[in-house]
Formats: sequence, C-alpha cells, structure tokens
Amino acid sequence: MTLEDIMERRLQTRVWKQGLAKTATQARQFIIHGHIIVAGKKITMPSYIVSKSDESQIAFLPKSKFSDPEHPERIAKKQEVVSTVPESKKSEEKSHDSKSEKKEHKESKEKGHKESKDHKKESKKSESKKSEDKQ
Repeated sequence: MTLEDIMERRLQTRVWKQGLAKTATQARQFIIHGHIIVAGKKITMPSYIVSKSDESQIAFLPKSKFSDPEHPERIAKKQEVVSTVPESKKSEEKSHDSKSEKKEHKESKEKGHKESKDHKKESKKSESKKSEDKQ
C-alpha cells in the first residue's frame, strides 16, 4: 500500500471525493464539527481510515443541518454564463480597457501629486504665520 493509497482512504478525502463537501478543507471542518457518520458512528477525526466496505456508508449525521440536500453549503455554485462575444472583440476590449485604465491612473497620480504640493505650501504658510504670532 502506497502513501497515496493511504491518503485516499482518509475520511477527509472520502467526504470530499464523494461530494459531501465542496473542498477538502470544508470536509475537514464537517468532520471535526461532528456532522459526519461512518456506518452509523459519528467520527470526528479527519485522518480516520475508511475501509472499502464502509465507504458507501459515509453520510451526514441525520440531526445535522447539512443532512438537508437543499442546504446552501451543499448546493453547487451555478455555472458562469458563457460569453457570446467573439475572441477578436474581447482582445480589442481588453486593450482599450487597459489603455483607459493606464490614462486614469496617470491622471489620478498627477492630481494627487499636485494636491500634495499644494498641501505642503499651505502647511508652510500656516507654520510661518504661527511663529510670527508667537513673536
């Protein structure tokens, strides 16, 4: 038995591969929080080695909120809508967008630099006026 075979037998991996969890991390969380049973026994160790005969008996605990197939964490994310814009148009839009973004960034940077200079001038005037008032 190889290391890969052992890793495939772990409860965490089996829960994820059987589709009870969206990710391996989520599978681990379900197990640790006591939402998973194997052959009718609650198992809270993600490293639990599942036998071939018990593999089909992995499920959510009946009283777990995740036992409902309509639970939001169990519903697969909807597929993104496929774009109907031709590839040639997409590349044109990307180049146009990047040009306008660069221009906006440059203008914003210049504006900020000008405002920073103006602020420094005002600060110096204010400081000199305060020192005059003290004298």
